[in-house]
Amino acid sequence: FWSLALFMFLTNRQDTPWFRTAMILVATATMTTSLLVFATQFVHPDVTTFMKIALLQVNGPWVMAPMLFIYRMHRAGSTAS
Repeated sequence: FWSLALFMFLTNRQDTPWFRTAMILVATATMTTSLLVFATQFVHPDVTTFMKIALLQVNGPWVMAPMLFIYRMHRAGSTAS
């Protein structure tokens, strides 16, 4: 999917309805999975403050990037009408 996404963005075709829907679904699945993994790691009793900071740095992009894609695809859908 990510190869297709790269192609769609490079050829400026990312505003097609089928791609917006697929991107929102994949980004939501990625974000949900990342949040669940992060939450289980974060609340583990053996995790120190240093490890929590490292978890935020490692898992943060896996949550923020899909949120930005969802925002971008939602905005594209509302302006395309």
